[in-house]
Amino acid sequence: MSRAPVSGVPANGRHAIKGAASGPLVPLSMAILFDMLSPGRRKGINLAMGACGLPGISTGPPIGGWLSEFQGWHSIFYFSMPLVAFSFVLVALFLPEKKAEQKPFFGFATFTLGIIGLQMLPDLAAML
Repeated sequence: MSRAPVSGVPANGRHAIKGAASGPLVPLSMAILFDMLSPGRRKGINLAMGACGLPGISTGPPIGGWLSEFQGWHSIFYFSMPLVAFSFVLVALFLPEKKAEQKPFFGFATFTLGIIGLQMLPDLAAML
């Protein structure tokens, strides 16, 4: 398998960017759950998160490898899209809406600009 750079960014750099972007997802989801649940129900949330997360971590690479080997790498997206849609439906149904006291416009704007910068980085590196 080739380890050639895509858009001027080496594979290790792409994995570092992906890890930096996806790393905060589990702590953020834990914070949301801790905020939603009463103190009595919080004690089992670590067990529930582990029970839901570990099967995905252990079965994801073999399933993804099999799909990309025998069905083409595009099939991974066809496999994951129904799961993502199901997740969005569950979040819409069960996550209660919480009103913020004030709109964090500055935080949202800086986050958006940072994500745009990270997405443009490979394209700009290819131009150099």
